[in-house]
Amino acid sequence: MARAGLKGADNAASKQLAEKTIIENEKSMKELVAVVEKHAQSESKNEPTGSTK
Repeated sequence: MARAGLKGADNAASKQLAEKTIIENEKSMKELVAVVEKHAQSESKNEPTGSTK
């Protein structure tokens, strides 16, 4: 949504808010991916060999 807001921004304040939101969202997504990947790695270490999940 922020990208659409950035595209349609007609003033500097709206554009700045959209850019800030995009940066914060991208940072949050990177953090979330890191947590999920770490969790997935720890889960795979806990599975017994030959698991048929």
